[in-house]
Amino acid sequence: MRRPKSAFGQDLCIEFRRSRMLMMLSSAAHAGAVVCVAVSGVPRWAAAILISILALGFLAEFRAYRRDHREQPLRYVLDSGDRWRCIRPDGTAVHLRVRGDPFVQPWLVVLRLTDGRRRHTLVLTADNCHPDTLRRLRVRLRYPLADPEPAR
Repeated sequence: MRRPKSAFGQDLCIEFRRSRMLMMLSSAAHAGAVVCVAVSGVPRWAAAILISILALGFLAEFRAYRRDHREQPLRYVLDSGDRWRCIRPDGTAVHLRVRGDPFVQPWLVVLRLTDGRRRHTLVLTADNCHPDTLRRLRVRLRYPLADPEPAR
């Protein structure tokens, strides 16, 4: 009698969207920084410049968050050979390599990937990734199926 194939070695597909929880934390951090600048003793012109910089940084992050939730998400695939691919909305695939060690915790996974020119940083939490997919990814990152690629 044949045993069923393990789900451990199957391709793992992650549809990536930015985390709502991390966006709320970032909003609170920006608001706290604005309050700190406002109550500090810096001159008003310097406070205005610092608050403008904080506001522009928050606006850029918020626009990226909104864009991610309007457009079709990027899909990241970890195949059975522990190779990563990014599949863009137009269907083109880009092969990726992991840069450094991933940060793996029960509630958070941070991956740094590169395609040679661009960096891709995946921050996965329970609110932007299916819990089963996140669990399978944590296991695959801790116990790789294949030998890691040599660093270049």
